[in-house]
Amino acid sequence: QFKYETGVFDISSGKLRETSLAGLIRNISINNNYNHPVLNEPGWWKRSVRFTVSNNKQEEYLNSEDLIFIISKRGSLGKVFAKHCNERAISYLSLARNDFDICNPDQMNSMIKLYKPWAIINCAGFVNVDLAETEIHNCLELNTKGVINLAKVCRDNKIKLVTFSSDMVFNGTKKSEYTEEDIPDPLNIYGISKLLAEHFVLTKYPETLFIRTSSFFSPHDEYNFLSVAFKEISTGRKFVAANDIIISPTYLPHLVNKSLDLMLDDEKGIIHLTNKGAMSWAQFARISAELAGLDTDFIVKKNISHLNLKAQRPENSALLSVKGEFLPTIYDGIHDFVKEYKQTRFKSSESILVK
Repeated sequence: QFKYETGVFDISSGKLRETSLAGLIRNISINNNYNHPVLNEPGWWKRSVRFTVSNNKQEEYLNSEDLIFIISKRGSLGKVFAKHCNERAISYLSLARNDFDICNPDQMNSMIKLYKPWAIINCAGFVNVDLAETEIHNCLELNTKGVINLAKVCRDNKIKLVTFSSDMVFNGTKKSEYTEEDIPDPLNIYGISKLLAEHFVLTKYPETLFIRTSSFFSPHDEYNFLSVAFKEISTGRKFVAANDIIISPTYLPHLVNKSLDLMLDDEKGIIHLTNKGAMSWAQFARISAELAGLDTDFIVKKNISHLNLKAQRPENSALLSVKGEFLPTIYDGIHDFVKEYKQTRFKSSESILVK
């Protein structure tokens, strides 16, 4: 299996994209000096990850002088960021809403003054697409106003900001994957809240890295689509999935690892970050179940109109980046998920049909 790894440049888009190594070489060649917060942490050869077999003790890195904030410590995205920061020896502090409320600028400024982070990864937000149709104020408060507040605070304190948007900013009429060059036109309140945040944040703080992504699945979250599908099928229950909605399922560990790379490379603007490829929710469930050795006869395919969902979904919201092939294929993500699934059985019976 071929996997492309970047060096001084990333050429996966057909163009040269500088990575953080380019800045290192440039600065050393000019003034023999280069500083970056992560250089203060021990290299892999000084940590337990260098061993194939270890005592499985998780190392935690907290250099109070050079750390990042991970906002929303209890969410699946925030948890995976903390896990990967541990593995990569990136000092971090995970914060819950009562510690760091993106709707409260005074509280944010107090925490920043205390810890002086050099970057903030925002994983907070209103995530229920259907509930957003009735809880419009709460959705806009978290996904739009809160992110704008955070961007202002980061701009004023010269802090790198990484935050997330969604495939829901598109209307679904395109016959192929949406790229960063396509014009957004959301169909639902959730998509509108994300698009408004993109517009206002990048106007006020263009150095922000806005990652558009889609349809998370992870072996460490028992409530995502694929985890629930496997649980239902393996216990002999029917699992309903939409067969007329096209998406780009995104394996959360792949997304998080590359997001950290792009943060370290000081990328900015909008970047689409999903596993390469596109399929329907029903295809996603069937292909994954087959690989796991589960009975696909329990998967029931239905059109989205029969699922009685409040929010309208785009028929096609698959994403592709013109800035590079950042993540492996969907099939690579499914393979990694199934490998983990066979080691860990989830305990959820709650069914989630679509995002």
